[in-house]
Amino acid sequence: MRLFYSPGACSLVSHIALEEAGARFEAVRIAIAEGAHARPDYLAVNPRGLVPALEVDGRVYSETIAILTWVGRAFPASGLVPLDDDEALVRFYERLAFFAASIHAAGFGRVFRAVRQGPWPRPDAASRAYDRERLAASFLEIEAMLGGGDWLLGNRYTAADAYPLTFLRWARRQDFDLASYPRWSAHARRMVERSAVQAVLAREGLDPSEF
Repeated sequence: MRLFYSPGACSLVSHIALEEAGARFEAVRIAIAEGAHARPDYLAVNPRGLVPALEVDGRVYSETIAILTWVGRAFPASGLVPLDDDEALVRFYERLAFFAASIHAAGFGRVFRAVRQGPWPRPDAASRAYDRERLAASFLEIEAMLGGGDWLLGNRYTAADAYPLTFLRWARRQDFDLASYPRWSAHARRMVERSAVQAVLAREGLDPSEF
């Protein structure tokens, strides 16, 4: 089993899930900042040139939600996907879909595009401000999700909890004011105390103080 990841990218969510599950896998670094995701050897693994990608017995799975589903089914005793509780399972996927589509793609995707070089047109100042305001509003939803316990599903830890951790680092690096999100910050502190998370951060070369 091989997990292809880029340090600090959304692949961190899958990386943490595999470590929490106790899976035996090789972590393969594909640094987006170095253009490794666009090289022919990685495109042969994932033609979209995106991370994460998980190779299992010659089969490749991509997209975070799909990989987390595989982890939950392959390691049911881990409880990382709440397969034993229909309500919790629906809420689990509801949160994952919101994180992937609304916060990552439509939120951070637009903010990152404004600060990164590329062939796309640069948005004007008003557009950049609007995109940041919309993203900050979505942070309030993360804060609300954490109102019922230590984790996204109350007192039940799941693979979804690694998503807010990843987003918090991104938000700090984009200079968002996080003072209005104390539950989210406390959740991140609980996350970095977990031994599996510490192992993954060390493997990816990430500083826990960034979270």
